Amino acid sequence: WQGRPAIVAFYLDVSEQKRAEQALRESEAFLRLSQSVGQVGSWQWDLNTNQVRWSEAMFPLYGMRPEEFDGTLAGTIRTTHPDDLPGVQVVIERILNQGEACPIEFRVIKEDGRIAHLFGHGEVLHDDAGRPAQVIGTVADITEHKLAAEAQRASEARFRQVFEHSPDAIFIEDFQGTVLDVNPAACRLHDADRGELLGKN
Repeated sequence: WQGRPAIVAFYLDVSEQKRAEQALRESEAFLRLSQSVGQVGSWQWDLNTNQVRWSEAMFPLYGMRPEEFDGTLAGTIRTTHPDDLPGVQVVIERILNQGEACPIEFRVIKEDGRIAHLFGHGEVLHDDAGRPAQVIGTVADITEHKLAAEAQRASEARFRQVFEHSPDAIFIEDFQGTVLDVNPAACRLHDADRGELLGKN
């Protein structure tokens, strides 16, 4: 520069960094969408600080707004149905005392009074000394599945009542005509025990 004033500029190509940041944003957006559509949330519990982090999808599962969640374990379980709280406490104690997590079904009571059936599962992460340090996991809404299963059980119970107490003989057969089940009226009609009629064509 021979003693003249000058500006020295350095340029750094950050294209790769920008592409990585964009890919990360897209990945996070895809994860949020997937969790929302699948009604699955994820969480992280730091055992050293007792702080709990939720993904966005967790809040509707628990019927909470983000500002209502204080980020603690107590805040996480405060909406748990009272009948299910002992089971949740057992899982928490197992994590703290044995360093193991296990799946659990439980209910939460949402702010509007609705009850949601949830399925949770976690995995304990240990530090270099082998001590439990964090727990990460997911929570899925299984309310529709539980209600459908309960409705099916109720329907089957009603059918069994009709089947057993009907004065008419009822036969249940497969497509080949083999008898799979008969009711008491059918047994009386044929003067036979149920076992004698099952498997006949």
